[in-house]
Amino acid sequence: MMPEASTVASSSPLGESFLRKLVRSQNIGAGVLFVILGSGALLDRRMLAVTGLAVVALLVGLVAMFFLRRGRFQTAAYVFFLGTSLAISISAYIRGYQDVSSFLYLWPVLGAMSVLEIQGGMIVLAFSAVSYLFLAVTQTAGWLPPPVPYNPQREAWMSMGTFLVGLAVMAYLAWLARQNAEQALQRAEAATAEALHLSETLETRVQERTAELEKTSLDLQRRAEQLRIVTEVSRAVSQAQDLNELLSLVTRLISERFGYYHAGIFMIDDERQYAVFRASNSEGGQRMLQRGHKLALGATSIVGYVASTGRPRVANKVGEDVVWFNNPDLPQTASEMAVPIIFGERVIGVLDIQSTEPLAFRQEDVEVMSVLADQIAIAAENARLYASSRRLLSEMQATYRQYLQTEWERLARQVRGMRYSPRGVEVLTEPLERPEVQAAAQNGKPVVVEEGEPALAIPVKVRDEVVGVLHIRSAGATQRWREDDLALAQAIAERAGLALENARLLQEAQRRAVRERTISEIASRISASVNLRNILQTAVEELARVMPGAEVTVQIHGKE
Repeated sequence: MMPEASTVASSSPLGESFLRKLVRSQNIGAGVLFVILGSGALLDRRMLAVTGLAVVALLVGLVAMFFLRRGRFQTAAYVFFLGTSLAISISAYIRGYQDVSSFLYLWPVLGAMSVLEIQGGMIVLAFSAVSYLFLAVTQTAGWLPPPVPYNPQREAWMSMGTFLVGLAVMAYLAWLARQNAEQALQRAEAATAEALHLSETLETRVQERTAELEKTSLDLQRRAEQLRIVTEVSRAVSQAQDLNELLSLVTRLISERFGYYHAGIFMIDDERQYAVFRASNSEGGQRMLQRGHKLALGATSIVGYVASTGRPRVANKVGEDVVWFNNPDLPQTASEMAVPIIFGERVIGVLDIQSTEPLAFRQEDVEVMSVLADQIAIAAENARLYASSRRLLSEMQATYRQYLQTEWERLARQVRGMRYSPRGVEVLTEPLERPEVQAAAQNGKPVVVEEGEPALAIPVKVRDEVVGVLHIRSAGATQRWREDDLALAQAIAERAGLALENARLLQEAQRRAVRERTISEIASRISASVNLRNILQTAVEELARVMPGAEVTVQIHGKE
């Protein structure tokens, strides 16, 4: 069984090419030898033996070529070299083992060493050596004599020819080996050059990949830092309740955290005609605020474009942007980015960012600032709602204060107040005109009088509205008011205010109940009548009863 070749040469293109050349050369040589010696082989048995040797060599070459064409390199190599060694052994048997043709054993041995390397060469060498030793032993002992009688004269010529052929074969084999070695060297040099090129390419790719990874890492770090800053800014602006304070805080934080040359915010007016400049961090922006800077929507400016379209716009080379507005207040601008501030589906403003560096903004910056603009939109809307709520609350409080004042003025006309004196309790018929009373009523704070006639004036309040004054005057001029006296008077004034308000509310509720009951009674009496005259008569009578001394008239109007 033939061993499986495990070396590189046994399966390399060079080994296969070398084997093909050997097989082709042997086939050509055997064919030529067969043609030359074929005619003389009919007259001479030794020539017939040599011709038979050529036929065997030719058949071996043809079989080896068959396996080569099937891609079975190892089988073809062993068939060729072992078959050739067998053919040489047959020639040595016919002509005798001492014949110079034994020199031809070097052909398959050296060829196998070149094609199959050491393992295959040793197999072919062992086969050749065993074959030659077998012939030598058997022919020396007379067991297997040469079949052709020995002819010294002809044998000399044939030996010399065989020797020359052997030399030619060895020279050809050496030439093929050299050619094969040169091809192997060229392939090795080409492989080395390719390996060097591949190494350089890989090194370049590694460097490029490393640079890409570093760039990606830096981009991720920059993005994480931007998101952290956005979170910080969002947290800060969410606590602002005044819109102007909110916008100023946003521009300041953006400029400080991101390091931009200018950050400004435009808000669209109610008529949606202009983007009005509302906040900025830069000196040029402050000048723009002072003169009331505004830009028309859709005008030749990046802010106007964004305000009208609702789409972000970046000008990394402002001089080349067709809608860029050359602002003399910001002369160092090299790049500008504007993103819309959108609440719901409505553009309410524009966040304008400018840098002194060209190509300063990327798509990631637009995305980050868009997120921040959304936070600004929510915070601005919250501030607007808060301001609106406070305005409504203030209006409601003013209305309620006016209502309380009207109600307590009405009650004051009924009961001015009460006074306790050594003469007893009496109704206050005239307002108490004293400085401390007027001061307490106006300021809503307690007034303590220590000089002259010691007195206390404590405002009586209902929901922070002064509805009266508790006045305490000492009979002795040496009276000194203590903290406990003041606290007691304030507590009584507070309780009195609550009691008075409850009494007022109860009285108002009773009055409303009486009115509703009266209306219900009049309505039921009117509804009980079915005659037009009776309905009118009942209406005027009931109203006159409720409003004594009044003249009540109901008149029906018709078209004349």
